[in-house]
Amino acid sequence: MQCFGLETGRSFMHVSHNLRKSLCRLLCLLLLCCGACSRNPVTGRLEVTLMGAQEETRVGADQHEAILKLYGKHEDEALQQHVTALGEKLVGVSHARPFDYHFTVIDSGEINAFALPGGYIYLTRGLLAQCNSEAELAGVIGHEIGHVTARHHARQQIRAMGLQIGSLIATVFLGEAGFYLQRYIDLLFTGVYQSFGRQLELESDQLGQEYAADGGWDPRETTAFLKTLDRLEERRDRTVFHGFFASHPETYERIEEAEQRGNRMVVNRDPGIRGREALLRLLDGLPYGNRPELGELEKALYRNAHYGISVQFPENWETITSRGVVVARKPEGNIFMQLITAEPKKEDYLARVTSRADHFIKLRELAEQFEAKSRWRRETEERTVINEIPTFVTTYKLQSYLGRFHAAKGHFFLGDSNVFVLLSFTPVGQETLSDYYFKKVFASVRKMDPEEMAALQLRKVVIYEVQAGDTFESIAVKYYGTPERAREIARLNGLISTLYPTPGDLLKIVVRSEGEEEAESKGSRSQGSEGPSGGKTFDLS
Repeated sequence: MQCFGLETGRSFMHVSHNLRKSLCRLLCLLLLCCGACSRNPVTGRLEVTLMGAQEETRVGADQHEAILKLYGKHEDEALQQHVTALGEKLVGVSHARPFDYHFTVIDSGEINAFALPGGYIYLTRGLLAQCNSEAELAGVIGHEIGHVTARHHARQQIRAMGLQIGSLIATVFLGEAGFYLQRYIDLLFTGVYQSFGRQLELESDQLGQEYAADGGWDPRETTAFLKTLDRLEERRDRTVFHGFFASHPETYERIEEAEQRGNRMVVNRDPGIRGREALLRLLDGLPYGNRPELGELEKALYRNAHYGISVQFPENWETITSRGVVVARKPEGNIFMQLITAEPKKEDYLARVTSRADHFIKLRELAEQFEAKSRWRRETEERTVINEIPTFVTTYKLQSYLGRFHAAKGHFFLGDSNVFVLLSFTPVGQETLSDYYFKKVFASVRKMDPEEMAALQLRKVVIYEVQAGDTFESIAVKYYGTPERAREIARLNGLISTLYPTPGDLLKIVVRSEGEEEAESKGSRSQGSEGPSGGKTFDLS
């Protein structure tokens, strides 16, 4: 049985090493022989590909379902329609592909945009909150369209062949939700969600600027957006826009090339529109960051007010979150961790767990249930207490389809009304390096106190119209009671080098509670439904 893209069945282990190598070589030969040769619509070059247009559409539609199950669609129809209209205008000036495009704003606070095969393009509301003009947004959407028109997914599929580090089998505790999580994590670990690699990202940067300019927007605004992302590096959020912070040289190279190209594109021509006010009006009331019930991830510190748990992951790891689940991976490696949160089917499942001995009995039962379904064979077990939390620790050795061995460790512990499993994975032979990280993460697990949970209420963007005599400091005092957050306001609005805001301009302000914002914010637009609650009960299977 498959588990985390790994299996412990004995039959595969009995295949000799030489035979496995022969089978792998035969598979590669078959792939080369069966691969189709087609002309890339952007470069005009003939390319070997394993994915035709029909297959791209099928794969995209299949993964689209997984994305919506995990995140949900942001329930602001006016914003969705605006993004779709902008995207369709860009498609009209892009290289043609034989399928329809689909544009979706997903309910995630992560700062990202990504494209799936078949023209499925996604923007998180977290990314929209960082945009300061329609032209910036056009550059982002154009970048994603560029990945589709240049057939980067088909080329990426060949690059990812044989990677098979596996998606995580959250299905043991999360049922259908875990099934969709598996498919989503495949995107993370094959690079589709994070980055297509230096050359393809640069190619999409160029295409995005060209499409934006041809659509009537100022292509120089792409540079402004990339600089905004660069300033966010202090957060070290490696899920930002195609791994934008994967390495400093790439970051600077992308900014420099986009700036030079944008300046060349407006020589002897109308530079196009910015569309700042049009976009910012639509962002009024936009939820900011992840919803508390889904968990917040800031500087790799995961805090979930709904489940009352806090875990510190390594700051420079690639991390994704979704409905009580966190997956973190060390960049450029097969070392990763996963936190699974589950709620029992029966309401009284944890009612009789009172003593420490009761905890360990129940935790051992949960580990056995997990192992029965995953067919993992436990090698060792240990009972310990971490930050006053009774924890049942298990270890496993797993084997992938390609014969690679991974060492896995599980930490099982209980919340007030839910179950947690924190898992770590590393290739055998790399345990010394990975244990350095894993021990720190395991030791950071703690339960949140009521005041800390109460402080993690939903934040949102409000739009403020600058008045005569306003400064960034006076606006910070108006909203936050202190001038010290003036720089934060300027940075969010792409005005970090501006001394004073211009009267009549619109500014984005992030507020956490009604007490932090002006009683009546002028121009506020009532927000629609808040979308999926995110507090879904994951049945123990």
